[in-house]
Amino acid sequence: MEPKERPEADEIDVRAALGVSFEIYRCYFWKLMLLALILVVSVEVMYLQQNDSDVLGLVVEIIAFVTLTWFWAASVMTVKPTAKTGGYSLSDLIAAVWPKLFWLVMLTAVTDVGIFFGFGLLIAPGLFLSVIWLVVVPVMLFEGLGVFQSLSRSIKLTEGHRLNLVWIAIIIWGPQLAEAGLGFLFPANESTLAALGFTAAESLLYPFLAILTGVTYYGLIALGGEGGSGAEVDQLEADVGTFDDRASHRLEG
Repeated sequence: MEPKERPEADEIDVRAALGVSFEIYRCYFWKLMLLALILVVSVEVMYLQQNDSDVLGLVVEIIAFVTLTWFWAASVMTVKPTAKTGGYSLSDLIAAVWPKLFWLVMLTAVTDVGIFFGFGLLIAPGLFLSVIWLVVVPVMLFEGLGVFQSLSRSIKLTEGHRLNLVWIAIIIWGPQLAEAGLGFLFPANESTLAALGFTAAESLLYPFLAILTGVTYYGLIALGGEGGSGAEVDQLEADVGTFDDRASHRLEG
């Protein structure tokens, strides 16, 4: 499939990216909610069931981090164009992430620690890291790169567009920082109401934010992102053409 010629653009249209993200989110809403029930709600139940054991608490925290990473990555996968009627099935989304889950967890650990530390130290370093690492998960999922290669690739893709991407980074990281702060004040294992609130936020909001990173990735590719093997670039260009057709139809229809 030949890549579709696209009009010249200098920056990602943030409003259009949000619109496309919402439409993809709407199309996959019930599948993502079922996935949340499997991966997110079950962990919150474990939070409420745990006692004061530090070891058990640590185990639950690790499980929660892994399942949330899985949920986030599966949500990103919904952005990748597919010829399947009805889009990806729930099993497709789970299976697509599973082989890469360990490395996705490692990648997410690196970026989360760096970004949260950056925001905690001074706001500017955290914001900068959140921008240059904005598309690390889509890069790993769609291009099959390793942890450090994904970090480098994201830095390369965002180069020249970072000022505009600040708004998307704020949209994505603002709720996560707010949740982290509230989680410190109201631990989920000490309050059923807090656990329900965090579960609802993660189940409803995180998929949209994850999808937004995938849409941003495709936008950066469309703006002329470089890198990868020839075969990979050809396939990515074909995917971008398909994605542009779908996005245009959704935004105009």
